[in-house]
Amino acid sequence: MKHKSDVFDIFQKYEKLISNKFGKPMKILRTDNGREYCNLEMKRYLEARDIEMVNTAPYTPQQNGKAERDNRTIIESARTMITAKKLPLSLWAEAVGTAVTMLNRVLATVGYQNDSMNYRLYNPQNNKIYISRDVIFNEKSQLRPEIGKEFEYILPTDENEDVAKPVEQQQEEECLEAQEESKNQLGNDRQLRDRTKIHRPIRFEIDFAEYNPPNTFQEAMNSAEVENWADAIQEELDAHEQNETWPIVPRKTDRKPIDSKWVFKIIRDTSGDVYRYKARLCARGFQQKQGLDYTETFSPVLRYDSLRVLLAMVTEQDLELTQFDMTDSSQQKQVKLSSQ
Repeated sequence: MKHKSDVFDIFQKYEKLISNKFGKPMKILRTDNGREYCNLEMKRYLEARDIEMVNTAPYTPQQNGKAERDNRTIIESARTMITAKKLPLSLWAEAVGTAVTMLNRVLATVGYQNDSMNYRLYNPQNNKIYISRDVIFNEKSQLRPEIGKEFEYILPTDENEDVAKPVEQQQEEECLEAQEESKNQLGNDRQLRDRTKIHRPIRFEIDFAEYNPPNTFQEAMNSAEVENWADAIQEELDAHEQNETWPIVPRKTDRKPIDSKWVFKIIRDTSGDVYRYKARLCARGFQQKQGLDYTETFSPVLRYDSLRVLLAMVTEQDLELTQFDMTDSSQQKQVKLSSQ
């Protein structure tokens, strides 16, 4: 496949091949969100064939774990074969095909010529691919194009045995065209880089002292940033006073009041520099006892995403919004209404 735009045509052929070969239709196509799959043409074809498309979440390749793992295994196997035997990169497609065959047919009769049990043999002298049924491998042989060493593959010499013969003219021309195109893309003199010359990447380090905010009010008042924390505390108290968060009431002698805790936090910018000191006064509500400090509990049930959508619709359509809360306590009903 030369371009991603070829995916649709190739998929149609593949889908029909699978259906004819196994006598069962394809049911689900699982893909990532690539535009070569997620397009109108592919969608219409799948709907016509009653094939469901299942897409992974964006930037979540692990949902296609099997395909991703197989891709890595195949690529690493092909790269290992080419590196170990010092083969030219023009044989990359052949190496990938060999890796796929080996993975698919381990513990079975192995062949490389489509679904047959024939082998594909490469002759570097004439740059041609040959097909043979019987091959004896010489594991000690090694192709070294840079020094002109002859590539050795041993074929049966018995007259009754089949010997390697060139493929049909059409297949040979297609193979040579593919090799020529690969040469044009990779360059005739391009080789794998020397592994001994690969250096470890440069490590960029930064001197950064981690600063932990104080855990208590006393720690904030005794820290070197006491002025910053004091300003943050005053800002928090002013906000409570302005919003009338609580009313001041007489203390009851038979009740133990709920105490509070200061929570401190520092806010950093994109450069890692501190640009704000933040303080929050939090009541420690977990000290309350049911029946003594409270009788019922309430929690919000509205999703804020839904509220934002509703407010956006009101604004866009110039509607009026009315909100009301209803509480029922001790057989007394209280209703608050507000409108905008």
